[in-house]
Amino acid sequence: MSLETTQHVLEKIQNENLSKLYVGPKLTSRSPEELVGLGFRFWMAGYQNNNIEFWKKTWDYFSHSMGAETARSTIAKLAFWAQTVQTSSTRTIEVSNFEHEQFSRDERIAITMIAASQHNACPALQACASTLIGTGETEPVVKSTNDFASQLLNHDLKLTNTN
Repeated sequence: MSLETTQHVLEKIQNENLSKLYVGPKLTSRSPEELVGLGFRFWMAGYQNNNIEFWKKTWDYFSHSMGAETARSTIAKLAFWAQTVQTSSTRTIEVSNFEHEQFSRDERIAITMIAASQHNACPALQACASTLIGTGETEPVVKSTNDFASQLLNHDLKLTNTN
C-alpha cells in the first residue's frame, strides 16, 4: 500500500460516521502499549481479511486517543510498519480477534519491538523482528519499526522499557 493509498483510506475513514459501525472494546484512554497492540492487531487483520472495517477500528482508537490530525500521521506510520511486517514475513502473523482483551504472542512481540526501538535496545529489536517475521532479512522491518516508534515519541507516547 503506497503512502497515497494509505492517506486516501484514512480520509475515507475519517469522513464516515463510525459511531454506528463500531463494535468491540470500549473507546477508553489507552496506554501507548495498548494503542500499539490494538493498532497492529487491527491493521494486520485488515490485510489478512481484506476488510477496511478493521482499519476503521484503528482510526477509532487513535483519533479518540490523540485527535484526528495526530492520528492521521501516526496511522500512516503504523500502516507502513504493518505492511512491511506483512510483506517481509515468511509465516502468517497471528493476531487475536478484535474483541479479545489479551494480546497474542505476535502482538506482544510487535509491542516489544516498538518499546525496544524507543529505548535504543537494538539487539532486542533485531531479535524480535527476526522472531516475528521468521526470516533473517530484518532491515526493512527494523527501519519501519523505528519510524513508527519515533512518530509515537513525537507525540509523547513512550512505551515501557523492555529491559
